[in-house]
Amino acid sequence: MKRNSNKAMLVYMVITLMSINYSWSQDNHSIQRSSIGVHLIVDQFPQRDSIHLPGSADRSTIGLAISYLKGITPRLDFHTTLAISYPPFGHNSDRHALGEMDASLRGKLLPGDARIIPFLQTGAGLSAYNGHFGAFFPAGAGIQVNLPGETFLLFHAQYRITTAAWEPSHLYYSAGIAGVIGKKRNTSIKRRPPIPPTHPLLPSGSLTHSPLPSGNRDKDGDGIADSLDACPDIPGDASAHGCPMADTTHHVLLNDIREKLKTNAQNIFFEIDRYTLLPASFKALDETARLLKDNAQLHLLIEGHTDSTGLPVANQLLSQRRADAVRNYLIQQGIDEKRLFAKGYGSTKPIADNNTPQGRSRNRRVELIPQ
Repeated sequence: MKRNSNKAMLVYMVITLMSINYSWSQDNHSIQRSSIGVHLIVDQFPQRDSIHLPGSADRSTIGLAISYLKGITPRLDFHTTLAISYPPFGHNSDRHALGEMDASLRGKLLPGDARIIPFLQTGAGLSAYNGHFGAFFPAGAGIQVNLPGETFLLFHAQYRITTAAWEPSHLYYSAGIAGVIGKKRNTSIKRRPPIPPTHPLLPSGSLTHSPLPSGNRDKDGDGIADSLDACPDIPGDASAHGCPMADTTHHVLLNDIREKLKTNAQNIFFEIDRYTLLPASFKALDETARLLKDNAQLHLLIEGHTDSTGLPVANQLLSQRRADAVRNYLIQQGIDEKRLFAKGYGSTKPIADNNTPQGRSRNRRVELIPQ
């Protein structure tokens, strides 16, 4: 009966991991980068005649472990651990090293950019103790807590089903810290270089366009003597003191586009507490796509915002997913994904009072910012 329940538990964990990966493998979130961790572990064995741990009523022993973690898909990670502890098996007080090495799959219940990520885990491993070898199958659950700088805490508990007669099936607990291997990811938004400024204008009225004085040079041929030309090497206009006229066309155009995008953003709607776009949003999004196609030099920053209702972690995740949904829609309309940047801010940037229904409604928004 016990072995049948153990097999059923393993089958359940495998099916659960496969379901998580199948259902969410297409989410637009980053894959876990290669990481190494150090952990404090506790092996807790059942009270049986074959195990004798002097002075320990709960038959537990403490050890250390190192781990390697690598993402396969946004929701599925590969995880391997090498652990060592010193439980005395048998009816003596001799202690030998119990080494356990396992390889397993982690199915994450939330995407990689969440602050707290619960996960399920199952796999297979090998154990060695005083010249004896065996196999075991770990199955359990845990939590990953992401910290700044691409480091994170890991807590998990497993039930390790063993095949060796000398080693009983037991509970395994772990707590540790891990960090990404290699150069940290650059999360800054790439922006287009700024437009070079035009030459500053001199005070008006200090120069008039008059015939060149006799013997005076005009290198740029704009009809203004070099001695009176603020830009002697560049043809210009007398009203700009010999410099090119400032081009305000781009700024006027950008301001016009910014206002249109602001209006479009106010007509983007989602299902309540979800990131599914409502059909009422399509007209505004299609207009945004046309603006980007007509102005191929523009990039677009898509910001997602929420009100303060609910947990900050959930708000940040929802705002990021809503920004991603707008970005994905525009990509489907033919806009190059390299021109689109999505960023969720949760409830950190309110524009109205969150203590009123009207204020909360204004804070739940998407902003479209041309770059």
